[in-house]
Amino acid sequence: MAVERHQGATVDLTGVSLTTGYTIAVPTTISNVCTVELGLHGIIASTVGTPWGLRLGATAGIESSGYRAGHSRMTSTVQSVSESENWFVMCGQTETSNDFYGYARLGLSTPTHRWFCESMLFDYGGEGIQRLSAGTKKLTSALTHIQIWAGGKPGTFSAGLVMPVYYYTT
Repeated sequence: MAVERHQGATVDLTGVSLTTGYTIAVPTTISNVCTVELGLHGIIASTVGTPWGLRLGATAGIESSGYRAGHSRMTSTVQSVSESENWFVMCGQTETSNDFYGYARLGLSTPTHRWFCESMLFDYGGEGIQRLSAGTKKLTSALTHIQIWAGGKPGTFSAGLVMPVYYYTT
């Protein structure tokens, strides 16, 4: 069994609604996806204080419950932790509209559609904030969509690129 790599199309989040987010479809031309990596470059939510992250989807659509996820925000003086059952929070509430760079990695941990998510972001805006998150979600069927979402908050993404890479077995 070999693992192949497929570079997905880069997504520009500029102007995308925080309320509905942006949904990336896993290409139907590949099957047996076992890992997805998302490069995250310069992502800014226009509304200060807005968290953002990921939700996963299967054939029935985006799933909004059953996540077991944690998020940690660290600076040189403060550390805070939060949990979520509704999504993978990657960037908790921000004090300013800083741009974030980093990655998110989704890995299939069992053949029963259980996915593990880990992410690391760094604030490029000068505050020196690191954000780490991890969690798990069992989907009802195979992964078909990944939604970048801000918890239904008002506003838009002011900037940001998402570069998906899919790894699959042949």
